[in-house]
Amino acid sequence: MSNSFLPRLKTEKLLEFVAKEWENNQSRRFIEIGFTLIVIAGFAFFALKPTFATISDLMGKIKSKRILVTEMSKKIGNIIKAQDNFANIQNEYPIIESCLPSRPAVFQATTQVRKSGEKFSVSFDRITFTFEEGNSYHLNVNTKGDFIAFLQTLGQLNRTRRPFTINSFSFSLPKMQSAAATSSADLVNFNLNTEYYYSEKTNESKQ
Repeated sequence: MSNSFLPRLKTEKLLEFVAKEWENNQSRRFIEIGFTLIVIAGFAFFALKPTFATISDLMGKIKSKRILVTEMSKKIGNIIKAQDNFANIQNEYPIIESCLPSRPAVFQATTQVRKSGEKFSVSFDRITFTFEEGNSYHLNVNTKGDFIAFLQTLGQLNRTRRPFTINSFSFSLPKMQSAAATSSADLVNFNLNTEYYYSEKTNESKQ
């Protein structure tokens, strides 16, 4: 073997050794990079998972609160609308109460009857009333007066605000007055039975 061959052999072995070391370094670097990526991914998963869960929970709560706010807004709108409607009819409530009172309001009924008669000089001195089960009571009137004035009084009663029903009415001549002497201006005995209504059921008579 010549002397020139030995240096060349040593050089080739050295290059081969360097190449292997370089490959080993590359492999280590790839392994280190891969391990680093795995560690980062694991850290991201375990560290960010609670954050993502918290964000998801917050988004759910925000959605629920939006739905709740929408429902509350609708309810508030309905309350405001109801208040406006009540304010609109509040001024008309006394009229409604006078037409159909919540209580029997016997004094109101008798006053209407008396005032209707006073316009035509018919005096209702004897007025009685009886209560039955339900939302009404009977008001009975006995009086004496002019026949035409009595009919005019009935017409006036029909124009009053509070509704009522005339169950019966009758008239007769006084005992001392003969039928032949009777005229439209003569005095006649009258009996009127009416029924007045109210909204609340009660068996008690209240003014």
